[in-house]
Order: sequence, then C-alpha cells, then structure tokens
Amino acid sequence: MTKVLYSLFALFLFAPIASAESFELDFDVHSYSEVPPGMALQKVADLTSTKDSDIHYLNVMIDTNGLIAGLYNKPDPNNGKESGAPNVFWLRDIESKEGAVLAVAKGRKALIMQGLLNRQTQEGTFDLHYLSNGLTMKYKTCKFNLRKNQNGWYAQNFYNNSVVSRIHVVTHSLGISTIEGICPN
Repeated sequence: MTKVLYSLFALFLFAPIASAESFELDFDVHSYSEVPPGMALQKVADLTSTKDSDIHYLNVMIDTNGLIAGLYNKPDPNNGKESGAPNVFWLRDIESKEGAVLAVAKGRKALIMQGLLNRQTQEGTFDLHYLSNGLTMKYKTCKFNLRKNQNGWYAQNFYNNSVVSRIHVVTHSLGISTIEGICPN
C-alpha cells in the first residue's frame, strides 16, 4: 500500500513535466528593461532552442573598468511578442555554489551556469548544468570556456577548442537533450 501511495504522489508531483506538451524553456528569468547603468555589451553568441524560432543574443556585460560584470541575454526585436525581456546574470551569481539560473521550464531550473572567472586574465571555464529529465530531476553538464583576444571575448567549446558563435538548446518532452555548440557531439 505504501508503494502505491508513493507512486500516486510521484505521479501527482511530476505530472506537469511528463505531459504531452513540449518542454518549453523560459529565458525570462531575471528581467531588465535595459542594460544596467555603466555597462557596455559585447555579443558572445546567438542562443536558440527547438521550442521556437526565437533568437537571443548572449552578451558579456563590461563595466567602466573594462572587466566582465556578468552576462546579458537580449531577445532579438523580431522575435514573437512572447519572447520575453532582456535578462541579467551577475558574475557573483554565476560564481556562487548554486550558479545562475539561465532558464526555467515548468517551474524547474532547466539551465544553470556555474564557474569562476580569472580576474587577471578575464577568462574562465564554466559549467552549463541542464535538466535532462524533469521526471527524475536528472541533470547533465557540459563545459565551455570564455576567452579573450584582440577582438574581445568569445565562447570556446571546451572539448574541441572551436569558437562557438551559436548555442542551440535541443529539448524533448521531459527536458533538454543536448546543447549544440557547447556539448560534445
């Protein structure tokens, strides 16, 4: 009887995730109407997902001293009206033990970024933890590098050292399958 009750409880708890609806990511986590004062932006990569045809631009926010202060996710103005507002992810949150939540899906943290930036080089290696199964709450992780050259900052694939200009989040009914451009093939 106890097993039946636990099974019913689990079904009730996770039914919204396991529904036939697609796993829809919400990148509108920390909304801002404009770039925070004193910050300049430099685009690092385009961000897309299988949930729709919207494009977001992932930028580093650069303070008045020329140092990275965080990330700024800006939706393309040609996206649908449900595309969301720009989002700010402060470096202190990304560097925290929990990381910064970049996207949610059905009330669950779907995409989390965590890592450390070297203050002298302004470069670092970061983890992208993604919810691969919302029913079991299983996460997988892929790494990427943030590098700087004479043209500014860029994302680099940790596994093959290629420059990443497009990050594509591939979803399925229970979560994220992979993050193209970041995860190994």
